[in-house]
Amino acid sequence: MRILVSALYCKPNSGSEQAYGWWWVTELARHHDVVVMTGSDQRPAIEEALADRTDLPRLHFEYVTSLVRQSPSGTEQRFERLAQYLWQLLAAPRARQVARRFEPDVAHHVTSGTWRQPSCLAATDIPFAMGPLAGSERLPAGFAKAFGREALLRDRLRGAAISVARVDPLVNFSLRRSKAIIAAGTHTKHEMQRRFPDKIATFSQVFRHPGVAPGSVRIRSWTPDEELRIVWVGRIVPSKGLQILLDALSDPRLPTLRLDVLGAGPERERMEALTHALGLEDRVHFRGHVDHVELFDTIHSGHLFVFTSLQELMGQALSEAMQLGIGCIVFDYSGASVLAGSNGAVKVPIRSPQLASSDLADAIVDVIDNNSIDELSRMALDRFAALADDGTPQERMERLYRFTLGETK
Repeated sequence: MRILVSALYCKPNSGSEQAYGWWWVTELARHHDVVVMTGSDQRPAIEEALADRTDLPRLHFEYVTSLVRQSPSGTEQRFERLAQYLWQLLAAPRARQVARRFEPDVAHHVTSGTWRQPSCLAATDIPFAMGPLAGSERLPAGFAKAFGREALLRDRLRGAAISVARVDPLVNFSLRRSKAIIAAGTHTKHEMQRRFPDKIATFSQVFRHPGVAPGSVRIRSWTPDEELRIVWVGRIVPSKGLQILLDALSDPRLPTLRLDVLGAGPERERMEALTHALGLEDRVHFRGHVDHVELFDTIHSGHLFVFTSLQELMGQALSEAMQLGIGCIVFDYSGASVLAGSNGAVKVPIRSPQLASSDLADAIVDVIDNNSIDELSRMALDRFAALADDGTPQERMERLYRFTLGETK
């Protein structure tokens, strides 16, 4: 097939959406002719990677000027959402040109993954899929206020943005023009199913990361005479919930844990100050933004992966941790809960902001008391295998595009 892909974020050796975009297009190019429209700031890394990838002669890129660059750490920048929106408008004329020249059979809007922005592909007459898309997720009731004034403002602005997007003519035109929508995150799934029930496509978003060698995965074990090592990965912003974990580690029942915090963000200074206020500075290590090699090495050396984000479509870091065989603890909320399923991780209930830290501490204490590190490790690997083995990536993609072309239901 000839496939046109819109992937504003598509970058090798990166995380989050950039990694997802890169994985998607390189998998497609194994069996199809692929043209990818992406941001101009992705170009240096893509060209460097392609120079070493002789197996991808069918993969080609069209670069459209990026208005705001995403930082290497993935930290959201000012006006980034507006820049993403405007990029789609700038890319629309180029999409029409590429469509006339390339004559694709089908198209796919992969990133950025939110339904609240239009797609440049809507300017063409090609049948196209959108997703995975999030955009409707918000913090649980009361948490924005508990995280501070800035978090409350962000959450209210997000609510306003959702309301505006629902009546935005360009957004609605793109959704109506699409033939298939992959909705991710429980709130977005509910909204898209209500509005476009005949367009909802099923697709497992879990993929095997090329940086994880099969022989490198091992079942974790731990003995009480060892220091228990916890790993946390994410952008340091209120919605990621690091504050909850730090409060939990101040529980007197958890005196000897080590926490590695991998990630950067505008809340880092405040979280470091909280760490000192709680007397945890000798046990909590802020590592900043790290590359994937160091990230995987750190996860490999850990015993538990605690994922506290409360506003996720899925949680790429959680998926990678499960693939690496580290036992996981997550909140029973949004995309992380869906990814973990009924038996892939320990799920902590979301009852209130006041109880979140104590409930999380209880969950960690329970793992220690029952010495269930190895059991959780097996659970993570089994859950990941069940999700990732839903056919090969090519088989999953073929099902999606047949649905997009109206060949299957």
